[in-house]
Amino acid sequence: MPGISVIIAVYNGIATIEKCMTSVLQQDYPSVEIIVIDDGSTDGTSEYLDHFQTEENIQIFHIPNGGQGAARNRGLKEATGDYVMFIDADDALEPGALRGLMEAGETHDIICGSYYRIENGVRTPVGNEYTEGEVKKDGTADEKQRYESIKTSSLFGYLWNKLYKKSFLDENGLFFEDVKTVYMEDTLFNLKAWAKKPSYYLCQVWVYNYYIQDNSTTHTADTEISHRYVNLTRSYVNDLKDNDVLDENMDLVVPLVMRIFSWAMVKNIPYEKMTLQRYRYYMEPFCKSEDFMYVMRRKDFHKALRTIPSFLQKVFYGFLHFCLNRNLGVLIALVFWIFKPLMMLYIKKTVK
Repeated sequence: MPGISVIIAVYNGIATIEKCMTSVLQQDYPSVEIIVIDDGSTDGTSEYLDHFQTEENIQIFHIPNGGQGAARNRGLKEATGDYVMFIDADDALEPGALRGLMEAGETHDIICGSYYRIENGVRTPVGNEYTEGEVKKDGTADEKQRYESIKTSSLFGYLWNKLYKKSFLDENGLFFEDVKTVYMEDTLFNLKAWAKKPSYYLCQVWVYNYYIQDNSTTHTADTEISHRYVNLTRSYVNDLKDNDVLDENMDLVVPLVMRIFSWAMVKNIPYEKMTLQRYRYYMEPFCKSEDFMYVMRRKDFHKALRTIPSFLQKVFYGFLHFCLNRNLGVLIALVFWIFKPLMMLYIKKTVK
């Protein structure tokens, strides 16, 4: 059977790393190596992990703190399996996850499963609503439907519900950006991987337990959010340009850049006094970004916008597009300021 390298990047995870490691060690797949990258932990995680140093299928690497992206890249460098899987140290695999993924989609470049979202002990399934099989943008009706389901759901955004063929990642030079400079590095990684035209398989295997943590960084202000989103846009757009595939991926680019622009405008509402001037502050890096405005000015923007299934998103993103192209930032700031109470309700409902 093909070998699987499970990569766990951890920083100060003493409260959860045992649960995570146990969930991997109890997998029934016969060929698994576990690679743990300790990203400069200071809370006892390093000492706990050292107990595994004598295990034949476990490798522990202690590195200076450099962020999750750097830790995962080190894990990729050390991995020897045919496939790799990334796990967050505060989560856990479902029993039989690795075997289920391999039996469903072996030979594919990316194999994507379903997961459970767990908050306050309540498990909410987040899974594939459609048939199991190949994912293609241009293919049969079922293959296209699976593509649309991934494109518009969190299944495309996360790493940990997927197996990636190691040779596919190596051949295409795929790696992680620095989380300190780029927001949503998981999504960026998956979008860049999709642009390399992988054979992609969506299955109905329950893979992962995603635990919602109260100390999430989404509950704090981030005054650099716009700059980090601009960096994400630059990295993604330039990668598509370099590989001459921007045109065919505009249906992914447009909702991404509009979503991150909107989120940059509302993310800090609970933590700052958001005046009109403050909204302009968060808008300015986008307006000055050549890559972001390049997407705004493309003639095929509206064609890509029409592929978004939500009517309200189409209308709202269309309004933002109109204003951004006509230097009407003050109008955008005014709309966000007027609807600030509504934005607060949205944040409380969606941010965990």
